[in-house]
Amino acid sequence: MNDPLLNVRNFRANVSPYAISNVHLEIYNKDRCFIQGRSGSGKTTFLKALGGLLPSSGTVEHQPQIRLCYFSQRPVFLPGTVEDNLKIPFQFKINSHLLYDRNLIADWLEHLGFETSLLNKNCRSLSGGEGQIIHFLRGLQLSPSILLLDEPTSSLDPSRATLFENFLLHDWLGAEEDPSLSHVSKPPRAILMVSHDPSQVRRIANKIYSLDT
Repeated sequence: MNDPLLNVRNFRANVSPYAISNVHLEIYNKDRCFIQGRSGSGKTTFLKALGGLLPSSGTVEHQPQIRLCYFSQRPVFLPGTVEDNLKIPFQFKINSHLLYDRNLIADWLEHLGFETSLLNKNCRSLSGGEGQIIHFLRGLQLSPSILLLDEPTSSLDPSRATLFENFLLHDWLGAEEDPSLSHVSKPPRAILMVSHDPSQVRRIANKIYSLDT
């Protein structure tokens, strides 16, 4: 077996009122991992801490090229249009080697069931579902390796949630690629996700980790 993309051992995050301790997980290429636990077990806190947004301790090892990106259930936008907000990440030095690609965003929007005209919409007028999708694409365009997804379809209607799942698994992750075609396969990618929809977990997951144990 290849080395894991991410290896987490004895992970702890104590952010009141949540105390997370002794979490162990390994994530490999094309893994679709879910974090489960009772209400209040700290699933969101764990994702934020793993993404470096909250203090934590323990061992977190990953391959040099691997980048993690946390996607909040409640996105925040700055004043302006959708496209204005999509361009903001490229203003940071860490992303200076990347370029905004409008055609790529338009293609992704089409796959997800949205019109390109959404780019011209003021962010204050976005519906909950539109906001989740734009927040998702804002991070995805930075080419992360492991997506830390917190209830990414909670505001989507069932048809668009299905489009999102298909896009995530097939267009982005390449879950059904033939591993023998390594010369055309996607770079190493994986998903770590929180969902309160048991049917979604059954459709997507190949690994489930619990914070209750």
